[in-house]
Amino acid sequence: MGDPRKRVRDVGKRDPGGEGPKEKARPEARQDAASSLRSPAPPGSEPVPRPPRFRSLPMTDAEPLRPLRAAGLRGTPHGFFTRQGGVSEGIRAGLNCGAGSKDAPEAVAENKARVAAAMGVAPDRLLFLHQVHSERVLTVEGPWGPEASREADAMVTTEPGLALAALAADCMPVLFLDPEARVIAAAHAGWRGALGGVLEATLDAME
Repeated sequence: MGDPRKRVRDVGKRDPGGEGPKEKARPEARQDAASSLRSPAPPGSEPVPRPPRFRSLPMTDAEPLRPLRAAGLRGTPHGFFTRQGGVSEGIRAGLNCGAGSKDAPEAVAENKARVAAAMGVAPDRLLFLHQVHSERVLTVEGPWGPEASREADAMVTTEPGLALAALAADCMPVLFLDPEARVIAAAHAGWRGALGGVLEATLDAME
């Protein structure tokens, strides 16, 4: 394939507010928790039911997703998704897709399903990694199996119908396309991974 760096376009680096370091609770959240501890229910009273951890809306009623598009990827389904259109609440309000966060798992699953629908794939064909700020790249050929190792920071595929995702907070999600070889890739580049060569390793894996 020669030098893919001459053909592959690094088509953008945006931060859609994905999974990142653990968030600190907002002051109002801490106040709510403290208030409930200082004001216990009177003896014999009925416990107040806790509200659901998230409010799921039908796709037709939910706020639409508004992914950002890169001009260099026209003709290839892609998007840099923001918080808009998700069901997570509190400090993770919006389209949180980070399974490693302390968000409600049901909310994360719903958010991922909405991204998958926007990408035109089934939820199990929208692939996420267990990102560890490394230079490791996986070549994927289908949905994750039950024993698949997902610990890496970039993915490469030639398989049609797969969507590759990279989550970021203050790191860079980077998408790659080689239209001639029909290869795509997605990388999560924090300072440690970028310094370690995750983007160069992704290009090498696309050869």
